[in-house]
Amino acid sequence: MLYETGDVTLTADLPYEGQPQQDYQVSNGWVAFTKPGTTGQRQVWLRAVDGSQQQISFFGASSSIAAIAPNGEVTFVSGSRLYLKKPGASAIEIGSNLGRSFWLNGSWFVIIGRTVFQLRNYQTVCQSYGFLKPNLY
Repeated sequence: MLYETGDVTLTADLPYEGQPQQDYQVSNGWVAFTKPGTTGQRQVWLRAVDGSQQQISFFGASSSIAAIAPNGEVTFVSGSRLYLKKPGASAIEIGSNLGRSFWLNGSWFVIIGRTVFQLRNYQTVCQSYGFLKPNLY
């Protein structure tokens, strides 16, 4: 990646072809991207608005980006698990990688089939159209 005058340019210096969404995403000046780890597995990195970079996944298996929020929080997948990384904190395991995570109106959600799960205070609570259900993660 090259950074000049606030622009982000993806370069082709990776040993694999980066795929939009799973290998790079941008939100409000934050950039989540993957690059090879020590044994060639993909690791997720985060570039902050100030230009600093931080590796956020540290697994022996490849990781991919699920979603990025405008505040720099990232959900990512490694193996069969979904993780949430908040700037300045360690990544926490949310649960299975089933479904799709997304940021909406200041909260994280995971949708699996026709059920929407809302993450509250980084604890998972199932919320489907206003009805609370047991913790499924």
